[in-house]
Amino acid sequence: MTTTAAFDLVLGSRGPLLVYAEPAPMGGAIQVLALDRSGGSAGSPRAVFRPERGDELYPPDALEVAAAGGGGQLAVAWVERHGTAFRALATHGSPEGAFAPPTELGPTERTLTGDRGHVAAAV
Repeated sequence: MTTTAAFDLVLGSRGPLLVYAEPAPMGGAIQVLALDRSGGSAGSPRAVFRPERGDELYPPDALEVAAAGGGGQLAVAWVERHGTAFRALATHGSPEGAFAPPTELGPTERTLTGDRGHVAAAV
């Protein structure tokens, strides 16, 4: 990917999945996209999480995303910046179906920019 968007690649039960965060100016949603064997799109992106209504003026910006797949389920955790606050969230669901409402894991800090590896997900 030639972008600064937060993303993770995981293996789902039907093949590779790209989990990524839309940049804040595009709405700030967390999306999942099934990929084919050559890395091309195998369908349309599906929303894992969409910011609440009313956040359109200042949507959250996910700085890091981590995902894990297993047993037909997908777990996704992310750190988002909303204004000057940072918080960690997580959800789970089926890559082909619905996701649970996100659980807020609490406030966090972002001490180093550009680094990955501070968020992990497991199924």
